Amino acid sequence: MYISRTHIKHYKSFLDSGDITFTPGFNVIVGQNNAGKTALLEGLSSQLQGSSPHRTLKTPPTIIGSSSEIIFVVTKNELFTMLQQHQLFVPPPQNKPENESQRDILNTINDHIEIVYASPSKQAWFAQYGKIDNRRVLVFALTNTTTLNLVGSNEGNHGCDQHFGRLFKPLVYLFKAERLNISMCPVGTNPILQPNAQNLPEVLNNLQQNNPERFNRFNDYVMIIFPDIWRIGIRGTQDKQVEILIWTIDPKSEREDLAILLSECGTGIGQVLAILYVAITSQKPQIIAIDEPQSFLHPGAVRKLFEILKEHSQHQYIITTHSPAAILSADPETIL
Repeated sequence: MYISRTHIKHYKSFLDSGDITFTPGFNVIVGQNNAGKTALLEGLSSQLQGSSPHRTLKTPPTIIGSSSEIIFVVTKNELFTMLQQHQLFVPPPQNKPENESQRDILNTINDHIEIVYASPSKQAWFAQYGKIDNRRVLVFALTNTTTLNLVGSNEGNHGCDQHFGRLFKPLVYLFKAERLNISMCPVGTNPILQPNAQNLPEVLNNLQQNNPERFNRFNDYVMIIFPDIWRIGIRGTQDKQVEILIWTIDPKSEREDLAILLSECGTGIGQVLAILYVAITSQKPQIIAIDEPQSFLHPGAVRKLFEILKEHSQHQYIITTHSPAAILSADPETIL
């Protein structure tokens, strides 16, 4: 799964961006200050802020609402898994079971399907899956943020009250150049990092307990990027919270009192922990957008981070930067 293109209108630097095309793998966005690099990432992550419309002599004094369109490309297998996990309804032909109906439909189309997300929600989510036969096309449409309507099929029109739009929006992680307040959170069992990374201590705690080998690999990556860090640790507090500790001394010293809370460390460490967690634990491809990593990481750390991310090539990476060194380190498939 990856984003293939986007189109932004009336948002910050963009009156009309036109179609902007991306490829799988590494994509790097370069440009002058205030050219719209961060605004583009916000559009990709559906974080358009209503208070920031485009304003120039070309726009009227009245505010025009911002909008963006994002085109995701998914495979048949990815789509079928989503249909199963979220119990999306496909009308079964000839009294076949629903799952068999879905397989029949997916077998008639190409391997890659475009899913179009339009924001704000008054514009429809829709996915055109291809011809069911020579006469009909199956189309799903989301008329608001939660309701899926099956508006066309080889069996006529059907309505479905299912949650479809939420499948794609959380797949985009946007990491801005800012300090993340993610040192502590309530204990829980969720293994999925939230798009804003607010539950990072929770997911790292679960990784440490449930998959210690992967947690050790996670720590190995952290040590490669930050040679002064010996280990990342998680501990519980008396009020049912978990917090992240940074060991800058050998943990064999058993001096827990010398470990540092993540909240007391530099901005880049929290960002890297969240990025690495998504890259190495996600069971399906994710879209990871990183805004100007050179502003919170040393150039050497940027290079090492990119080398690790390239080992996890199932994900799509979209990176903005001013740094020639970062561009060289990324060696991107696409430069915008």
